[in-house]
Amino acid sequence: ANISASKALLRAAKAQTNPTLSLSSKYIKQTASSVSEDYSWDVGLALSIPIYDGGAKNAKIMESESVVRTAEIALDNLKRQVKLEIEQAFLDVREARVKYYTSVKNVKKAKISYKMARVRYVNGLSQSVEMEDALRTLDQARKGRT
Repeated sequence: ANISASKALLRAAKAQTNPTLSLSSKYIKQTASSVSEDYSWDVGLALSIPIYDGGAKNAKIMESESVVRTAEIALDNLKRQVKLEIEQAFLDVREARVKYYTSVKNVKKAKISYKMARVRYVNGLSQSVEMEDALRTLDQARKGRT
């Protein structure tokens, strides 16, 4: 919308450099006395050709062109920002998916380690500390802290 409005202002600024032709008319009823009435009809035609304005019109055109370029740059920046945000969201989803599958594998690994530590402890091959460490690791894996 800003670009369209800016282009319209640019067209208007450029149009000010064109000659203008004006037509006017008026119909007047004049009563000088109560007895007679005079009617008059005036028609006028005027042609205005801009010759020199001290560069004001050209400055206005340049200003309008600058406003159009600024609006186009702002639109381009907005498009780039949206594209960047979409790419970032895609990467965030991808990262979350990797973290999820990693945590699932860590939980499976911790379960196996705990089962092995418990079997060793039950068979007298290790101390309770090893089993407690494996249980703590499993708990942390379930909470996603591994």
